[in-house]
Amino acid sequence: MEPSNCIKRFMADNNKKFEQEAKAFFANLKNSNKNTCYITSDGNVFSADHYAQDWKKKLKDRTVEVYHRHGSASKIVEKLKEVLSEGNIEPVLGNGSSEADRDALVKEYIELFDTKPHHNLGLEKLQAAIADKKAELAKTENPSENQEDKKHIVTEEDLLNNPELVEQGVKVGDEITLPND
Repeated sequence: MEPSNCIKRFMADNNKKFEQEAKAFFANLKNSNKNTCYITSDGNVFSADHYAQDWKKKLKDRTVEVYHRHGSASKIVEKLKEVLSEGNIEPVLGNGSSEADRDALVKEYIELFDTKPHHNLGLEKLQAAIADKKAELAKTENPSENQEDKKHIVTEEDLLNNPELVEQGVKVGDEITLPND
């Protein structure tokens, strides 16, 4: 056998052994409130990560396997946490915006509202609040541009005072639009 195949076989045997150890750990009634266990490369099982981290310092192979009561999907989460904690990847918010983008929005929010947004305010709601405030400010800065034309139902008095309406064929009860003054 090639050395690489020996290593793979050793690792596979260890993984099976560790899985059995984890199953035994979770089957023990005293561990019924534990959902995670940590197994060092020498096969020792720990209920807390910090114990396993301390123990692995004494070992040549400092690998710690993490097992969860409810299956292997959690192993992916643990690996993802490990990769993110190494600082190689900038954490990304739900819609692909980085933390720096959020910081810029928070700064803009503070400028508009003179207060910090709630710490749990999501990115979309933060953007919406900023857009709403900008629209509100635009209306107050240019009120004449934002006023809608007024609708008016023509009366007999309107026709008497405005002969040009009669010339245009407007009758009592017609709805007309009055321009803003």
